[in-house]
Amino acid sequence: MQKKYCIPTIFVPLLLLSGASQAEMEWGEWILDPSLQWQYQDNLNYSAYDEDELSDNLLQLEIVAGRILQLTDFTRASFTVGVQTSFYQDYDDLNNSSVTAGVSVQHKFGTGPEKPWVRPELFYTYANYSDSIRSDSLLQGGTADLRTGDTLTVGVMAGKRVNDRLDINASVHYHDRDGKSGPVIVPGISADVFDQQGWTLGLNGNYLLTSSWLLSAGYKYYNGDMDSSCTPDNVGKVFENATVNAITLDNVFGGCVYRLDGRANMLSLDLGYAIGQHSSLNLGVSYQAGSADDLDYSNTSVQASYMYSY
Repeated sequence: MQKKYCIPTIFVPLLLLSGASQAEMEWGEWILDPSLQWQYQDNLNYSAYDEDELSDNLLQLEIVAGRILQLTDFTRASFTVGVQTSFYQDYDDLNNSSVTAGVSVQHKFGTGPEKPWVRPELFYTYANYSDSIRSDSLLQGGTADLRTGDTLTVGVMAGKRVNDRLDINASVHYHDRDGKSGPVIVPGISADVFDQQGWTLGLNGNYLLTSSWLLSAGYKYYNGDMDSSCTPDNVGKVFENATVNAITLDNVFGGCVYRLDGRANMLSLDLGYAIGQHSSLNLGVSYQAGSADDLDYSNTSVQASYMYSY
């Protein structure tokens, strides 16, 4: 289903400021942050049944470029564009490329490294997947790249530096994803599985172990739409144990995919090692436990990345 997104009123003054002349700005600097990441997931299809869980490796390349403008002594604006491409080892129908445009404004409440800050932010992403439902799979003809579409994310982050080694932050974000419609396979139930909305609350802390080592820990709570794969053998059990809001065919995992209202708790732990002043190597692990009615879901991922900041 196609939607028309509008920019929230809170961001209108920021966009107007972006048109101000350079002379009106305190200073500005460019952003150029490439990164390369490997990731392993043990429940890529987010199945509720252990025997149907599928795992895979992912290689992801991302480049983020943009501009930071210092608007006042305590306020700065950021404008970024990111390009990302992802390759899966086994499930290459999930290969995708995306473009993300972001805008944010950060305000610090006073002078000094330990003063708190707040940052409203807005991101728009368009992602193009390779998961076509071919014409011979459709009940009524045509094709659809189910996961292809756009996502609008709007939220606020706030944080502070506690001491020379520790900083903390909290965030709340709203996500609105607009995917493509698949074939209707259950009369009376929508096939718009990837039209999804939800909220994420987050807490994060970063602790500087040494001048080169950084330890990060995070927690997120999600409430909203979730998708999961199903097979001919377990789709009946899904309907018995949960309220399915949308369902359609899915070529990626060889069965069907459905959407329901759910909740999830996510924990993450990351260790970073600085290489000079501009780059770092990072290792991380995350665990996600979700539920929807009488169904439970879990997924563990391990990732390693190299990041460079210009």
